[in-house]
Amino acid sequence: MLFGSKRERFEADVSQTKIQFEEYANEQEKQDEDPVKEIITYEREKNTKKHNGRNQIPDSLPVLEHVIEPEEDTTGMRKIGEERTEIMEYIPEKFFKLVIIRPKYARLEQNQDLSVNPLLKNAVIVNLPSRPIEKCLAGNTLLAAILMNKYVDHLPLYRQQQIFKRADIEIAHPR
Repeated sequence: MLFGSKRERFEADVSQTKIQFEEYANEQEKQDEDPVKEIITYEREKNTKKHNGRNQIPDSLPVLEHVIEPEEDTTGMRKIGEERTEIMEYIPEKFFKLVIIRPKYARLEQNQDLSVNPLLKNAVIVNLPSRPIEKCLAGNTLLAAILMNKYVDHLPLYRQQQIFKRADIEIAHPR
């Protein structure tokens, strides 16, 4: 009965057990057979801590700046600002901060003063190069090193975290 196929196993007849219950049950037990609905309420404490945002890249790391200019001709345009994106990169045994600078340019039309019209609709800026994880502080080389250490060298993430802490780098623990 235990190891046979499902059709060969012993299966109790549900109607047979109901008949046996009705034979031995008194009137009160037969009336209590209807299900009773019960309303349950509870209170819980909600976590009110606010998220502090992403970790910061340490200022002690060497900085490498990379400027990406637009491909179109910027003569006759005025630089109105720049977008700076900081990414932590890694060369074996060396961390550094890569700062990608993307200048913003505005087409100047005749009789246009930037101080009068601060909202320029015709600004030109280069798109940020694609990254494996959007809004992540880790660059391609750092992510590749973490994955190589984990899957090729069999180094768990908590040990990599300890190694990075010795270099004053804090990486978030996966949840």
